[in-house]
Amino acid sequence: MCDIDHFKSVNDTYGHDAGDTVLRNVAAILQEGTRTGSDCAFRFGGEEMILILNCEPEKAYEIAERLRASVESSVHTVMADGQEKNISVTISMGVYQMSPEIEMTPDNARAVFDAEFKCADELVYNAKETGRNKVVTTADIMDKVIAQREKLSLIHISEPTRLQLIS
Repeated sequence: MCDIDHFKSVNDTYGHDAGDTVLRNVAAILQEGTRTGSDCAFRFGGEEMILILNCEPEKAYEIAERLRASVESSVHTVMADGQEKNISVTISMGVYQMSPEIEMTPDNARAVFDAEFKCADELVYNAKETGRNKVVTTADIMDKVIAQREKLSLIHISEPTRLQLIS
């Protein structure tokens, strides 16, 4: 799950048309960063968007970090007061592996999804409360990310990425 940081200030400063442009542009970045036929990216409401990634959780974390950086480095051209303005935004993201404790059935699918989704939502709020413009995840997923990076560092040296651990 992700949420555009300080989005209200975009609308308040540049107007709702500019906000709509930013929403469309960020949605396009997220959509382009997912695999057609395997993943799904959609707007959940307001400035919140959801990515459903069909992959291992450590891969989902890496995808989220790449998309976060892509949004951060993008410039959005909007119209405000009759003039073009270039603005940038950042996003806060939470990566959570859905693993319901009960079997999902047609009768309980919504309740199970809502309970699992709440966990991702809490991670996004944690990202916002601890500085924004970051990807946060659970300790078990972060352990897998770190193990994967350690394995890769034996093969080649890569640039470090900011990691945020939620315990």
